[in-house]
Amino acid sequence: MFKKIVIVLLSFLFIISGSLKLTNAKKQNDYLYKALLTALNNNSQIIIKINN
Repeated sequence: MFKKIVIVLLSFLFIISGSLKLTNAKKQNDYLYKALLTALNNNSQIIIKINN
């Protein structure tokens, strides 16, 4: 149970850091960061579904 909570919190931290990088990204890197961000979002949703 505790490990699952930690995993979810870490995934949210990655999403937050990814979104911060996205806002600071140059136009060349925007597509890459968006792809990374959507991948992180999908992973966190899967983790949350597993927990629930």
